[in-house]
This record gives sequence, structure tokens and C-alpha cells, in this order.
Amino acid sequence: MTTQTIAPCIWFDGQAEQAAAFYVQNLPAGRVTATSRFPESTDIPGGRPPGSVLTVEFEVAGQDMVAMDSHLTHGITFNEALSFQGTCEDQATVDRYWEALERAWAGG
Repeated sequence: MTTQTIAPCIWFDGQAEQAAAFYVQNLPAGRVTATSRFPESTDIPGGRPPGSVLTVEFEVAGQDMVAMDSHLTHGITFNEALSFQGTCEDQATVDRYWEALERAWAGG
């Protein structure tokens, strides 16, 4: 077994913590491993409030991942250009994941 050397980092616009929670609750062997926050003193004009989530490191199915919130509102939306591919043992597992996505994103 090899050690993972690259972790996907998914960029959000204020939803990183909620996204990481969704993944760890709905995918196998999920857990949050670390959360970092914007410093109390920051000189970024128009940035997120001090103490807001910057990154959430998490693991699902043995894979390290990161969800990150931008320091500024950027208007980039999460879309179908990003996907995760996983192997499912049976149709019931596929259905469970599909239903979770439909609940979270109104249609999957």
C-alpha cells in the first residue's frame, strides 16, 4: 500500500465546514482531522471575519481531502466539473449515496 502524497482541495465560498461535514457523514470511514481559521488580526480588506473557517482537513474512505473557504467572496460555484469516483459493492450503496446528494443539492 502506498502513502497518499496529494490531497484534493475543494474551494468553497463560505461552505467548507458544511461540505466537509456532509462528506464525512455520507461517505465511508469519514472524519474531520483538523480545522484552521482565519487569524484574529487580518489586513485583507473585505475578507472573511476573524475566526471564520479557512480550511477543514478530512478523510473519507482512507483518502485525505481539504475543503477551503476563500478569503473573499468570489462567485465561483460548485458544479459538475468536479466529481469523485468510488466503487460501490451493490446498487443499494449507490442508491444511498444518490439519495444523500439529492437531499443536499436539490437533485444531486
